[in-house]
Amino acid sequence: PPPLPPPPARPPLPPREVWDCHGKSTCRVEDPSDTCDYPYLCGGGGCYECPPGNHICERDRGYWFAQRSCPAGQKCDSSGCVDGEDPDNPYPCPDAAPPACPPPLPPRDFDSDGVPDPNPCAYARIDKDPHLFFANGGTADFRGRNGQHYCLLSAPRLAINIKTEDATFQLHNLHDKGGTLDVDGSFITEVHFVARVGGRKNKPCLASFWAGEVNEFNTGFNMVNGTCGGGPFFVGTGASKRCEEMLIAVRFSSAEFTIGDWVALVRANWVYGHISGPAHRLDVSLRARGGVAVRPLP
Repeated sequence: PPPLPPPPARPPLPPREVWDCHGKSTCRVEDPSDTCDYPYLCGGGGCYECPPGNHICERDRGYWFAQRSCPAGQKCDSSGCVDGEDPDNPYPCPDAAPPACPPPLPPRDFDSDGVPDPNPCAYARIDKDPHLFFANGGTADFRGRNGQHYCLLSAPRLAINIKTEDATFQLHNLHDKGGTLDVDGSFITEVHFVARVGGRKNKPCLASFWAGEVNEFNTGFNMVNGTCGGGPFFVGTGASKRCEEMLIAVRFSSAEFTIGDWVALVRANWVYGHISGPAHRLDVSLRARGGVAVRPLP
């Protein structure tokens, strides 16, 4: 009988959805990096390049720790990339960046009963010296007074307050090639959460992130502390703390505070080009799930 035709080639698998629409991959709590930018993958030693033509080496399989991908014709191994096919790791490194994020949603509309149309992806942030990016696409700059506290968010049973301090830093002068410009600005150095948790218990929960506790490696064991119902606590790197419905998870240089439908991420960073004042700053991002951002409105 005539020989059987060869089986059809298996179509290539699509790239794994590792990076979000901002081109960032979220790392594990135990990883030294919080995120990795495309085309880099998270790993136990930092961020590892995933160039087109390579395939991804899955984690937790005993592969060599110093890389996360191997070229075609080689397979992932405990000693690195070795010759041979690799059916256990079929996902290719993408040859293009992930699709861009959709444009910001228009302002919320209200129906005839005055009920708001909730935006489940409301997201805002304040960072650097400081710049504000609002949930619906607006932007603004903010100059706080030295040593003063400001209310960043006021919501039912939750308030987030920040402290700003003056600092002088150096920027590259775009109008003078090779020149620099000294800037007197302000940065966020403290973020304080004040919440009432536990429903009818009405238990006070206070939590703070302190830039002054961050060391030269942009992390620290005492950078997050607070009280839960009057009992003190501190949360070290890689640890977490729950106070009723409030959850605090600390990574290498950031901490995520979740209470109800509010999620706040506070990230420590250097004051780049530092001359005087605080050497570290805090950047804050806020995310509202469901319609929580508009429920208190009349």
